[in-house]
Order: sequence, then structure tokens, then C-alpha cells
Amino acid sequence: MAYSTAQCLPIQGLLNGRHRIMRGSLSARHHQAISVIVSLGVLGPAQQFTQARWMTAGHHLTQGAYFTSAALTNVDFTATSQLDKHAEPGRSEPKFSSRPPTYRYRPLERDDTRILLLYPGAAGEPLRCSLENVGSIRDYQLPYTVVSYCWTEAPGTASVDCDGHDLQITQSAYNVLRRLRHENTARRIWIDGLCIHQMDLAEKKAAVTRMQDIYSSAAEVVIWLGEATPADERFFDDYTRLKENKEPMPHKPPSHFINLLRRKWFTRKWIIQEAILAKTGAITVMCGSKAIPWDDGFAKLLLSWAMTLRMGAMSSDTENQIQQAIRTVRFIQERRADEERRRQRPKAWREPSPLFNLLLRTRFTDASNVTDYVAAVMGLSDDWNIRCGLSPAYGNPGEENSDAVKYREFVNFAKWDIHHNGYIRVLSYASGPKQHTGSLPSWVPDWTVKDIPEPFSSYSSYMNTPKRTTPCLSAAAGREYVPLGKVELDGERHLLHIRGETVDTIESLTAPAPTDLSKARIRAEYDEPTRVEVANWLVECVGTATGGIGSFEREEDFSQFAAALSFRFDVWESTIVFELAPLSSTKDELVATYLRKMTGRTFFSRPGLFESWSDSSRLAQNTPSLIWAAVEVPLRRWAVRRRFCRTLKGRMGFVPASARAGDKICLIRGHPAPYVLREQDNGLYQAVGECFFDDVMKMSLEEDVWKPTDETFVLV
Repeated sequence: MAYSTAQCLPIQGLLNGRHRIMRGSLSARHHQAISVIVSLGVLGPAQQFTQARWMTAGHHLTQGAYFTSAALTNVDFTATSQLDKHAEPGRSEPKFSSRPPTYRYRPLERDDTRILLLYPGAAGEPLRCSLENVGSIRDYQLPYTVVSYCWTEAPGTASVDCDGHDLQITQSAYNVLRRLRHENTARRIWIDGLCIHQMDLAEKKAAVTRMQDIYSSAAEVVIWLGEATPADERFFDDYTRLKENKEPMPHKPPSHFINLLRRKWFTRKWIIQEAILAKTGAITVMCGSKAIPWDDGFAKLLLSWAMTLRMGAMSSDTENQIQQAIRTVRFIQERRADEERRRQRPKAWREPSPLFNLLLRTRFTDASNVTDYVAAVMGLSDDWNIRCGLSPAYGNPGEENSDAVKYREFVNFAKWDIHHNGYIRVLSYASGPKQHTGSLPSWVPDWTVKDIPEPFSSYSSYMNTPKRTTPCLSAAAGREYVPLGKVELDGERHLLHIRGETVDTIESLTAPAPTDLSKARIRAEYDEPTRVEVANWLVECVGTATGGIGSFEREEDFSQFAAALSFRFDVWESTIVFELAPLSSTKDELVATYLRKMTGRTFFSRPGLFESWSDSSRLAQNTPSLIWAAVEVPLRRWAVRRRFCRTLKGRMGFVPASARAGDKICLIRGHPAPYVLREQDNGLYQAVGECFFDDVMKMSLEEDVWKPTDETFVLV
């Protein structure tokens, strides 16, 4: 005999592994249904209950009896029958409230993980599930699916029947579970919104340590982008059709593909780890009822189409969303390839993957609370584990993003990185003397803030080699970081003691570089307001460099200006840039050509200056592509959110946008780039940020010129 879903489900909530049945809690109808399930073998052998005992009229289940859900997927729920006719005579049905009681999580033991058993059901039927504590996920033998999704993709909440109790979940989680549910078989799923007790801060903290195992052990990872629009469905249908017919994909992305890239999933920090740790070929991208593979499908298409996207025709918001999606997917695929190579190498030969570098490279993503800005990538790092002295501490509900939690989490990470790894690389991303950073010390990174200048030290950080720096970007540290940072607690303030040398002082500055600098490309079309804004800023740079004169009188002055504006162009001479075109021009020529094309002026005070190449025919040899690679690419990367400046000693370079006249240019022991510090009246200093001065960048390579001093700076 088989029973309908509606008839069997009232006791499904009792079938969760090790769920107790209390005396007198079941009606005769439930006894009869359970007896059928017993006959099907759902009860495990350890329960030692006979079918006859269960079916004896008038007897109740012994208090404390246990059930197991292991064989529940074998039950056929499709047939229908009647249970009412088997009810015991003289017994009335108990009264049930219209709303089931709220689900209560059973605590996890050490190393335990919960798995969701999603029961089968037809479309439109309520979701019913069970949560089972399964011990260590490494030892779990049954295949399960992990869901990578954004909690806020769909607004609101919904409820599911979990073990016969009401469990409130986000609408996003409800939508994806509804799409993943099978019609006739149960499905095992791990989804954080249900499998982690979100109100238990200790459990959330412990779950961070298990994420690596959960995602790397999953049979499948489903990336849920949300419900589909007709345009979204068209893209998935077109992809499926072309694949089935073995037709080539279009060279340019269809317009309906662009809409998918605006989904919130691409902005979420947790998804980075979730996608990177998945097995090769095990990721599926799902939108509504449509799905395609990730590695050979969605990601491959996006990265191949990235260079053909015309950003100029989009609104600023859309362009930012598309760029965000491209950065996210590119980083995921790069790290997936890295992880595959790392697995094939002996551990001693693997390139390190420090937590600091991961935070730096994922700073374009967001998290719903400040603790997750660090916790979400811990599972990808080599220098972090549960015993290393750094662990997330989530704030109480409603306080997750308070200044107190931010101070605790970000200061703890900065102290840990300095003491555990011996580096002071936190200065590369220091929050600085800004008002919106609240109570954070100026030297501590605020990982929630994205509008900081690109750190000059990131050139080495992006290579995932924290103990290796490029000579041209090594100011005080030489070829290795020097562990000379010391953190002390002064009352409620955390002070960082560092050593170094003051080399100069800022005298005058321009306005910050235009944020739309990347749009004003001489080799492509750009809007006139942007061109005018960039041209005016370049004229201001020349004015600052020449002390207000507005034109260069000496060749060496212009050469210094060109070195600053191109961020020492010879840094990139060994890169792919010079495979595009032969380097037949000097950086001075290329910068002069760029200035003339952008402003219509040459900025030379007298005829004959640079006469060897300043004629128009010579400058015309500099192609737009070469100028773009030589000048615009460095400007786009390094100048945005910085100011051009001149120092008291006549140096020219770039400093943070928050810098001001009187700030000191310093070399800091153990830091790979020169740094701007601001002295306070009490003798303490504030960290302002990294800076670029061509000759200062070389000082560590000229030991006979630069000698370290014993000057100590105490940063507050």
C-alpha cells in the first residue's frame, strides 16, 4: 500500500535522524501511517521495533523512540489512499493549531554539519524538508548539492515545513529550493540560510572553518542568479540550441546577456570562495528554470566577450555592474586554475596565497555584515586556520555593522597580519584620516571602503608572492619585506610603531584626477565633457609641475614630469604592451604626444626644446595604441583617487586624494612603496597612504645614496 504526500507528510517531521517522539503525541492515523513506513524498511535496524508492536491497537510509541530518514527517498509518494477508515474506534483526532510550531535547531557537535533533505513535490506544493546532523562533511558519503546565491536577490521572507515545524527563510532561498526540488525523489542540499543556525553566533563562527570542506566535497555547486526574465530565458535557450547543433557562438554578446551580468550574485563576497572551491566541471549556473554549465559555458562566454563589450554606450550604473561581473568571473577563473595547479604540486612548491592578498583582490565585492569582509575568504588562504589566532566574531543581531564590531574585526586582522606574518602591508590599504571610517585607526584597513587608490604595492601582491617585490616598486624594503611593525595599546587606542626616514614634504597639489579618466581614451570615442575635464586636469598638472608658469623651460623638468605622469613607464617594458608595437619612442615623446592630443598644446616655453622629436611628423609616429598602453593605462590604474603634486625639493609625483600641503613623504622600513604621513600636534602621526615619486622608488637599489635612519613614527 502507498500513501499520498498529504497523508504521509504529517509524520515526516518525525523522521529526521534521531528525532524524539514524545508519549501520546501521535493519533491512530499517524500510527497506521508509520506502520506502513516501517514495513517499507524506513526504520533503521537499530530501532528494534516490530511492525506488530506498532500496529497494536491502543498502544502508543515508547517515549524516546528514534527514527531515521535514511531510506525515506525510497518511499513512493505518488499514489493515494485513505487513512481515516483505519482510525481506532472511540478515539478523536487531537486539535492542531493552524500554524505549526517554530522550528528549533538541534545543536551541532564538534565538526558536525547539517544537510537539508528536500522532499519531493509537484510544482505549486508547499516546500517540505528535514535537517540532519551528519557529522564531519569529509566523511559524508552521500552526494549533495551546494547552493551559491545572494540572500537579497528577492525581497521578503517565506516559510517552509521543516520536520513538521515552521522555518522562516529568505525569499531567495525559497525560490531556489523550489526550483531544485525533484518531483519524485528527495534531494540532499547544503544551503547556508537553512543549514547554519543564523541566530547562533558561535555556530556561525564555527561554520567558517568548515566552508572549504563543504564546497570542495560537494557533488555539484549551483549558482543561483534568481528568477528569469523573458530576455534571460532567451539567452539560455540560444546557448542550448547552439550547443546541441554544434554551432559557433557569436563573437559579440547578445543584448539579453548583458542583463544577467547585473545580478546581485556578482557583487557578493561569499560567492568567490563558493565558486573557486567547487570541483572542475561541477558548477551549474541557474536562472529560473534554465541552467547551463559554468566552466565551459557561462564563464567562458563572458571572458571571451569581455573585450568586445562597448561600455561607452551604457549608463554609468550599468557599466559599473558589468565591470563588476567581469572582475568577479575573471578572478574566480584565475583562482580555479591556480587551485588546480596547486593541487598537482608538492606542498613545498606551491605559491603562497596569503589572506591579506585575498582581501586586497576581492575588495570590489560586498558583504551583508563587516565580519564577513574577512571571514568570507578565509577558506582560500594558506596562512589562516582555526589555530592561528584569528577567528571571526559576529555581532549580535542588529549590531553586525556597528562601529564597535568594525573596530574589533578590522583591528584584530591588522594586528594578526603584522604579528603572525611579520609584515606591515596593511599600510597599503590604510583607511587614512577620513571621516567616514569612524573610530578605526588611520593605519588599519577599512575593508568596506572601495574608493581608495590602487596600492602601488599591489603589483607584487597580485603575483601572490608576499615575500617577493618588484625592484622598481621597492622603496624601503629592497627585495623582501622587513618585519619592523609593532602594535601597542594606549588606553582605547591601538598605536602602530614603525621606523623610517622623511625624504620630502608636499608643497602644492592639483585637484584629484578625474574618476572618468578611463573613458577619455585617444584611441576610441569619448564624450566631450569627459575630454574637457581630463584636459583641464592635465593643464593643472603642468601648472603645478612648473610652479605656476604653465610651460617647461628645461628638458630635465619635462622628463621628470613625464616619468611621473606615466608612472615610470619603463616598469612595463617587459610586459605584453611591447608585443603590440615596437618601442621606437621614449616616454617623454609619448607623454608629449598624449598632452598635445588631449589639450591641443605642447607646453614647451621656447622653440627648439626637444627639437630631436618635437616636430609634428615625429610625434605622428606614436600610434594611439602605443600611447594608450604607455600613458593611459598607467594613468587609469594609478592616478584615479590621487593628486599630482610638487614637493619642497622639486620632486613631482602622485599622492592620495586626502593628502594636503605640509604632509611628509617618507620611506618606511618593511613597506615596498613611499608613504605619506601627517604629523599631529601631539607628535603622533596619521597614515595618509602610498605615493609615487620616480627617484624615491629607486632608493632601495642605491645603497650608497639612501641610508636608513632610526626615526620612529607612531601612527594613531
